[in-house]
Amino acid sequence: MKYIYLIFCLFISSAFTINAQEIVSPNKNIKVIVSKKESDEKSFGQVYFKIFYKKKSEYIEIMPSSPMGILRDDQQFTGNLKLVSESKAKDVNQKYEMICGKQKLCDNLGTEKVFKYVNSNNEPLNIVFRVYNDGVAFRYEFTNKSE
Repeated sequence: MKYIYLIFCLFISSAFTINAQEIVSPNKNIKVIVSKKESDEKSFGQVYFKIFYKKKSEYIEIMPSSPMGILRDDQQFTGNLKLVSESKAKDVNQKYEMICGKQKLCDNLGTEKVFKYVNSNNEPLNIVFRVYNDGVAFRYEFTNKSE
């Protein structure tokens, strides 16, 4: 009976997390969860992200569910996105030199993950997330546009 209960709990927990992807900072203190509103992974829908910060042994939500997407003159990339693929998390190490300040040479460590979406017109959109030890950044990439 104990094993049936355990299997049931695993099944229920996997059903709720199957439609969410996460990215974690190098020091594991910041976590971003990217998810869709619909429960069906193959359907089109609105993409959201949340940001969590680790306090002691648990993550607390510091930024609630925020909608993602962008409107262009020729295409809409908001509530009509479908996840095609996601890249593996890769480490990013940016080194740069400040013009002024206390520290001249800076080093920026982070984790990057690319989510590839298409809209209802089958036009591609990449959303690139970078999670650093002290913050989060994302950008939209249009792979079929040169401008």
